[in-house]
Amino acid sequence: MSDLAAIVSFCTHDIRFFKKCIDSLRPFCSQIIVPVCDHFYNGEPEDRELLSRLYASYPGVIFVEFAYSEKQIYGTFSKLVANSPYWAQHWHNTSRLIGSYYLAEEVDRVLFCDVDEIFASIPELGEEDAIRFATYWYDRRADMRATCHPEGPLLVRRLHLEDDLLLNQDERMGMFHRVKGKKIQSWKRGNKPIVHHYSFVRTEEELRCKIRRWGHHWERDWPSLLQEEGDVVRGYSYEKADPFWDPLEVSLELSKEIAEPTHRLTPKAFFRMQLTAQFLS
Repeated sequence: MSDLAAIVSFCTHDIRFFKKCIDSLRPFCSQIIVPVCDHFYNGEPEDRELLSRLYASYPGVIFVEFAYSEKQIYGTFSKLVANSPYWAQHWHNTSRLIGSYYLAEEVDRVLFCDVDEIFASIPELGEEDAIRFATYWYDRRADMRATCHPEGPLLVRRLHLEDDLLLNQDERMGMFHRVKGKKIQSWKRGNKPIVHHYSFVRTEEELRCKIRRWGHHWERDWPSLLQEEGDVVRGYSYEKADPFWDPLEVSLELSKEIAEPTHRLTPKAFFRMQLTAQFLS
């Protein structure tokens, strides 16, 4: 599968998932691109030291560090206002859009994956234009697994990747439905997902950081909801399961050295990249 690249959405409050995610992608992805903003999506500065050590620890990964701005928006002339409802959610799309501009020439298919989505095995792919992968979803603990299988990672043929597609308000779901051609929804192997999604398997401190900084922070009163029992995010039913992997048992091992990202990007520089791409197309 040398024609397949992964673009992994990441910020440092997801650091405990990073190694497992990257290791799960290496067997079938020839290129792994990690776009990372120099701020969280609520405007708080990122952990500079942690990012620098991460860059040094994974020299084979392409890190694209892009600058946060409350005045300019990547890839669109939209008049979104900072801290308005869709402001933070737009940055999720921005990350994927930026990553798509660093794909190697030979890449034909692109996997959009969140860093807390872990592939348990290599998928068998045909001639599909788009695939949404079903996932095992976990809440709070790695042995509490939802009885349903919501969709997660999205694979798209590169020829469909236009800027408007990547900036879809409904993110990966919206991208999937807009792609024309042969598509598979809720891909499984033998009626079982091969992706494990640990979205809310975190320490209490990490959960508080996530709900303050993620793109959905404006949707509900998350701090109050987190005090309640059960799944306050999706409302799924759960069953006890043998853990495939437990993120809460991870000990962080990063280089003591520091390094720069592979690329740095500003909104103005990205605009120039867009103009060049339009001129060449």
